[in-house]
Amino acid sequence: MFLPSAPNNSVTFAKLTDLLPEFQATLNEARTATGWDQARLTQIVAHDYGFLGPFITARIEEGVLFDAERAEYLVVEFTPPQGRDLHHAEDLFAKATRRAARGDVRGAVKDLKRVVTQFPEMAKYHQALGQAYLETGNPDGAEDELLRALTLDPRAEAALTLLANVYAHRNQPEMAIPLYRRAIALQPTAYALSNLASLLAKASQFEEAIATFEAALREDAAFPNAWYGLGLALYTQRDAAQFPRALEALDRALQVLGERRTNPPIWDASRDLVKVVAHAAAEAVVPTATAINTEVAAQEGERSGLPVRRDDADLPVLAKMELGWVHQRPYHRLVVKPGAGTTREHLVRHELEHLVLVNLARDARRNRWFVSNDATRQRVAAAIARDQQALERRLGASEETRSYLKHVVDGVLTQLYNGPIDLLIESRILSAHAEFQPLAYLSVRHQLEQGLQAAEDRQTRQYAPRAIFRANVAMNGALALWFEAQWPRRTDLSSCYAQTEVWPLAQNLYAAWTAARTQWTPGAEYTWIDQWAELLGLTGWYEWIEGNAAAPPVASPVSAERPTPTTNPIQQAEQMVYLQYLLGALEWLDREGLVRARDVAAEIAALGTGGIDLHGDRKYTLRTIPGKEFSGRHLVSYLYVCVKAVDPTVYPGIDLHEPYLQALDLHRGQKGGA
Repeated sequence: MFLPSAPNNSVTFAKLTDLLPEFQATLNEARTATGWDQARLTQIVAHDYGFLGPFITARIEEGVLFDAERAEYLVVEFTPPQGRDLHHAEDLFAKATRRAARGDVRGAVKDLKRVVTQFPEMAKYHQALGQAYLETGNPDGAEDELLRALTLDPRAEAALTLLANVYAHRNQPEMAIPLYRRAIALQPTAYALSNLASLLAKASQFEEAIATFEAALREDAAFPNAWYGLGLALYTQRDAAQFPRALEALDRALQVLGERRTNPPIWDASRDLVKVVAHAAAEAVVPTATAINTEVAAQEGERSGLPVRRDDADLPVLAKMELGWVHQRPYHRLVVKPGAGTTREHLVRHELEHLVLVNLARDARRNRWFVSNDATRQRVAAAIARDQQALERRLGASEETRSYLKHVVDGVLTQLYNGPIDLLIESRILSAHAEFQPLAYLSVRHQLEQGLQAAEDRQTRQYAPRAIFRANVAMNGALALWFEAQWPRRTDLSSCYAQTEVWPLAQNLYAAWTAARTQWTPGAEYTWIDQWAELLGLTGWYEWIEGNAAAPPVASPVSAERPTPTTNPIQQAEQMVYLQYLLGALEWLDREGLVRARDVAAEIAALGTGGIDLHGDRKYTLRTIPGKEFSGRHLVSYLYVCVKAVDPTVYPGIDLHEPYLQALDLHRGQKGGA
């Protein structure tokens, strides 16, 4: 039974067992064997409830108020301020709440301080002021107001959570964690659960932290902080088996956010962490990826009747496949750059999948080789004639200018051949091997970033023929669309490509590929290249030849590795002669460097258009290496070394691969293994 308050006084009630444990313990100091020490009780209560104003009484009564069972209550009677208006206070409180919601939290503080002064017994006013103090960088003021809110309403779950936030920001987990647990026991929310889980993760209590984040997501599956926290906790364990789950959680954080402006800190943190986790996940799967690649190489070698030989070579790319039929070898050569980094095995798997597709097409008798010849080169020359004239006016009608144009033409044809096929290859890899997800993500992302740099480079735009520049950027844009479909919102790459003038063309390329992909059968991918060529205005820049024979006819395929089948096979007896010439050329390269190598390669290539006598006594001279005479074999050895130094993926027109590797080994040995 509660005693009535004195006239003009106000009363607050609080169940003893609901009070904060620290305050309960302090109150119990006033408990005696025969009852309560009133003087001590008043002293304790006056300290914590002094913000209410002058006290009349502070007492403990037993009765029934909030629960069906009898309980002990702290009853505090005080004298409220005079002349106050609750309706006006509520209007002011609503105004302050709206200001805070609009972002003017500091402006809201002034109004909240007024209502707290007028109605100090209103817990929600103290809670709102405490939250405003916390958001404006006043943790001490926030602590005071939230403690006052909790003395008035110990069961205020939001105030408990906010007070826990104060202690968490102060790096006092021993104070914060019990408050979060108390709030959750009263009313579990995704917010409180996530904050508790974050502290548990910082304390390396990962199992409970992960379970608590999952509980938060059961409360609200659209709470991005919980998804981000779960991803961080799963990654922080450094357990490679958990990296895929971590990436999935971070992707869900981005998904529920939708766009950056929804919550910039969590959006940015999720994206940054994706990069970190993807790298860690990629490193972790390298051994598995290597084993898969070895198995695929063996299977496809057996299927094609030509084994796959893996060689190391210093390439500007991480890996490439030289098909045995194209290079007229009794084996396929998979060339891999040593020490090339984490994503190398993805590129290896990609190149092996080129062989898989060729094998499937050959089995179906639908394989074709993509080639250039005199007729296609004439059509290309006519198409870019105006651009060539403009470039020659700017740079001069030099061999270097012609060499540059040939390079960019070869590049766009290589990209045209690979573009739609690469989308198929990457899709097949991800479908067959979930382990390759992080490797493919990093590898394709790097490729797109490089393409974007080229698209934004003023010099590239200025010098490249317009048709080639547009085609290059559009095909990269199509790849960006595929990338975004696999890993949405992880990057801004697709939106960056969307700013280019050819974005509608990129969308058309991807739409054509997407529609054709559903009807794929072995060899059908070659028709996709024709579709893209038509959309890009590159029809007639290449031709197809039948590709099911044991070896292709002599032509100039411009496929993944841009090979040109040799017309000058080297006999075993000649290899020692070439070995010496190649060794001398490598020594010259060390002295003179890449700039000279480009000039020499361009001059020898120009000589080669009239034919080079490899078996007679004719001598040649070079303006780029004055005072020296060369035999035909000597000359092509220099050409081979210079071309490989400038771009190892280019086939110089004569197969000196075996003596070149031997010369490299000897050269490195002479330099002491350098």
